Amino acid sequence: MKDERRFPRAHINTTYCLLGKSGAEKGKAKNISPVGVFVRTDMSMDVGDRVHINVILPQYHGSVVSQAEVVWICPKQEPCGETGVGMKWIDLSLLDVFRLDNFVRHCQEA
Repeated sequence: MKDERRFPRAHINTTYCLLGKSGAEKGKAKNISPVGVFVRTDMSMDVGDRVHINVILPQYHGSVVSQAEVVWICPKQEPCGETGVGMKWIDLSLLDVFRLDNFVRHCQEA
């Protein structure tokens, strides 16, 4: 299956912390791009939910702190690979867009 995403993403296994309507959680992010992030979670969320999230970017790239909106969900019973949610960034700062773009490029070159 061809990946038709508009923006490249980096496959990662890094820590995130989020705060949403169901509470707070710490877990692992699976991939990230300048437009969104996929996090592994069992937390109950619905498409359209908004959270505050902090994702640590490894290798001295800092972290991204932003609001994000759930755009798709992969529940346990689905064969999409891992239980989690895909989120798009909301009000991402220009510095974080730049940081994410550099991080993804760095990961692709490695």
